[in-house]
Parts: sequence; structure tokens; C-alpha cells
Amino acid sequence: LISFHIQTLFASAYPLAPFVAIIANFIELRLDVFKLTFVSIRPKPMPFSDIGSWKVCIKVIVWMSAITNCFIFCFSSMQMFQYVPEYFTVDKSGEHDLKLDSSGMSIIFLLFGIERALVILGLLIDLFIPDLPEAVVSREKRKQYVDFRLHQEIRSKKKKVLWEKKIKALFAFAGENEFCRR
Repeated sequence: LISFHIQTLFASAYPLAPFVAIIANFIELRLDVFKLTFVSIRPKPMPFSDIGSWKVCIKVIVWMSAITNCFIFCFSSMQMFQYVPEYFTVDKSGEHDLKLDSSGMSIIFLLFGIERALVILGLLIDLFIPDLPEAVVSREKRKQYVDFRLHQEIRSKKKKVLWEKKIKALFAFAGENEFCRR
């Protein structure tokens, strides 16, 4: 989660971060395999229905990354200066700063326009693309139905077997009872 956090929040500041993360995750995977194989025992698997509160954390990180990457793009990187240099001033050391007049304010409006466009795009994707594909949902419903029917059938068979045992026990008791023989 930490590497995902760093990759998404600061992707525009360090574009090679995903490649570094792939290498780091590969090394971490190999170390975890070694650790689980030779150092410790295998952990007991525990079933869960989803990733729980981590899903909320990942969504917050993704939404925050849209904002931070826009700010990095507009204010601290040279990218915006290269696209629209007329909105920036350059001092003797080569540093660029945003003009404080009305032309510099248009960059701020552009920043928030890009950020709002990314947020709206993210909301549309979240709204129109389902979390689970339709085939997975239908298979899950089918599985629940089959499980329910099997559970009903097993319960009815158990009840039938119990009734048969009770009846046999009752007849067996009646056959042994001397009052019933008369």
C-alpha cells in the first residue's frame, strides 16, 4: 500500500517510480517467499469477503493523487512552464515563478480546471463501470441458489431420517412393551 501511495501521489514528480516499485516489489516477493519457506511456518489462511477498510484507503489515495499531481504539474515542475512560458517569470538563477498579475491567475484556473476534469472523469468511471462484471454477479447468485437448495434438501432429508428413526424406535418400543402385546 505504501508503494502504491508513493507511486500515485508523486507520479508526475518522479515518472520512474512505477519501474522502481516493480523492482522493489519483485525483491520483496522473493524475500517473503524465502521467509515463509525457510524461516517461519505457513500462516493459517483466513477467508474474507473483500479487502475491507483498505478499499476506502486506496480510493482516498487515488482521489488525492489527482490533486497532488495537478499541483506538482503546475507549480513545482518545469512542465507547465514549457507549455505556457508567458505566464511565468524567470529570475537570473533560472528559477521560474508564477506571475502575480491576472495572467498568472489563469494558470491557477487551469490547474483547478484540470483537477476538476480528473475528478469528474473518476466519478464517471466509478459510476458507470461496475465493481464486479455481470458474469461474476450471475455466477455468485447461481452459487448462492445452489447452496440454498442443497441446504434445504439436506435439512429435509435429515428431518425425514429423524422421523423414520423416531417411528422405528416407537414401533420397536411398542413391540418390546408387554402392555402392547395384549
